[in-house]
Amino acid sequence: AGSGGYRILSGVVQTMVHAVDLGMPLRAAVDAPRVYCQGEQLFVDERLPAATLQALAGLGHTVIAERVTPAYAPFARVSAVSALRGELEAASDPPWNTAAGSLE
Repeated sequence: AGSGGYRILSGVVQTMVHAVDLGMPLRAAVDAPRVYCQGEQLFVDERLPAATLQALAGLGHTVIAERVTPAYAPFARVSAVSALRGELEAASDPPWNTAAGSLE
C-alpha cells in the first residue's frame, strides 16, 4: 500500500522489486532510494550515488534530485507486509501515523 498520488505505483513496485527480485529484507526495501519519471523529468532520491546521477544525466535525462524529509515524501510513503522468507515482516516509511505491523 502507499500514499503519494501519482508516485504511489512506482514506490510500491520499486519496494516489491527490492524485496522479491533483489532479496532485500522488507525494511531495507522500503528504505531504499527511489526514482520517479514523469515526462522528460527524472526525479531521484538524492541518496543515490553522485556517479549514478551523473550517468543518468549523461543518458539525456533531466535529473531532479529530491530530499526525503519528515515533512516531505516525494516518492510516496509505502507500507508493506511480507511472508516471503517464511515469517511475517512489516515496514512503513516514517513518519507515518498508521504503520504496518505483525503479530507473532
